Amino acid sequence: MATFFASILVAVIQGITEMIPVSSSAHLGLCLSFFNLDEYFVELLIHTDHLASAFVLFLFYHKGFLCKEFLYICFKIAIYMLPLVLLVLVIDYCISYRDTLYVWLRTFNIYAFFLVGLGLIICSYTRNNRCQSVSLQNISNISLCIMGCAQILSIISGVSRLGVSIVTARLLGYNYKTATDVSLMLAIPSILCSVVRLVFNPYIREYVSNTLDLYDGLSVVLSFAVTAIVTVMLIRRIVYYMHDKGFVVFGYYRLCVSIVLLVIHIL
Repeated sequence: MATFFASILVAVIQGITEMIPVSSSAHLGLCLSFFNLDEYFVELLIHTDHLASAFVLFLFYHKGFLCKEFLYICFKIAIYMLPLVLLVLVIDYCISYRDTLYVWLRTFNIYAFFLVGLGLIICSYTRNNRCQSVSLQNISNISLCIMGCAQILSIISGVSRLGVSIVTARLLGYNYKTATDVSLMLAIPSILCSVVRLVFNPYIREYVSNTLDLYDGLSVVLSFAVTAIVTVMLIRRIVYYMHDKGFVVFGYYRLCVSIVLLVIHIL
């Protein structure tokens, strides 16, 4: 029963937080910390829900991908993804203490620092007039490369993948609409790469083959469906809100969450 309830709760949280700059992974991890679940099941559940969000995002932005410039867009995506992919490959295959490093990057102090830091940046950068408005295929390769390098920070707990892309796009002079649309479109390949990495994880494959039972498997499938439904229900409203109002409210939210977590940590 706990697995079923956790799957539904995580799906709702994922459906909301994937589209806003508040770090969906950190919210999911915090939520699941209250349940006594297998760590591999947790990884499987989180990545499955991320995949559901990516599926809905693709449907929402499909016209931006399925166009005459499809191959050129793929080239743009490759430029954006290259820095993060190279870093993850180096960490996974060249650093012997990678597990310790990943655990350290997910500690409370690191999470709190970047939760506050990115929140302050989002709150402080509100100017929208005289900013550029372009589509993904027209954004410069240099801008994509800079955004890709900034995306490296997303491996740290509390650093929102979407938040980093949005903040970087804003600092590069792009308006709310461009920062929102480009960041959400680029979130799709980022999620897919994360899922592929999980698929090739031998521990996850062993867990799915030998440990995952029918009940847990159905819970994962249900969580995928609920995530997709919640995302479909909210995506248009959230995207249009960020087009018009920007991201300041999410910066304040991050600061409020950090204060609450700090109080809990002290007590």
